[in-house]
Amino acid sequence: MITRQQLLADKDLLTDKAVGALCGLAIGDSLGDAARMPDNQRDYGFTTDFNKGASWSTDDTEFALLVAETILAKGGDFTADDVVEMWLTHVATEDELKRGGVSEVEACNNLRRGIRKI
Repeated sequence: MITRQQLLADKDLLTDKAVGALCGLAIGDSLGDAARMPDNQRDYGFTTDFNKGASWSTDDTEFALLVAETILAKGGDFTADDVVEMWLTHVATEDELKRGGVSEVEACNNLRRGIRKI
């Protein structure tokens, strides 16, 4: 197992592991979302690969990438206000939030109204 100290000492290794983790999340997200679709379960059984056009990501991948962008933009030292700013820049700007659930839609509505804290 690689230690935190080893990662901090080797920037290339750290970057490789971070990119690998995000790629693994995106692949798992896409396979998992496809596998839960009743039509795919009926047509393909276990999902082990995709036919053309059967791959997509969900808001899980998109929000993980948003968190990664926030971490990088703030050098790992970010605040709740920084997260709000990223949401206002990348999420709440959409006219229609097609991705995400009710909680994400309501969070965007509240941010647009200027509500920052409960």
